[in-house]
Amino acid sequence: MKNKSEFINNVNELSNIFDEYLSSLNYEHFTKRMICIDYVEKFGINDIKGFIQWCKCNNDIDNIKSTLAHDFGGVKDEGMLPRTSGYSKYINLQN
Repeated sequence: MKNKSEFINNVNELSNIFDEYLSSLNYEHFTKRMICIDYVEKFGINDIKGFIQWCKCNNDIDNIKSTLAHDFGGVKDEGMLPRTSGYSKYINLQN
């Protein structure tokens, strides 16, 4: 991470993604924010952004919610590998 501003922007962006796809989970604001901070520290956000873009381009929107729930829910598990790992190469994929 280059600086604190970039980190905060990434946390905010991930929080917006959380709200868009997982709002039905009804996490308290503080809990959701801590999940996003932990996730950005460990994994960044490019794989998630690429995964979402890949799903949109491949008409696989239904898998976004369950995949993000897995990744966010497992952020405290030291051995968890996000399902979105490796998708960063699809960030600029066009519909």
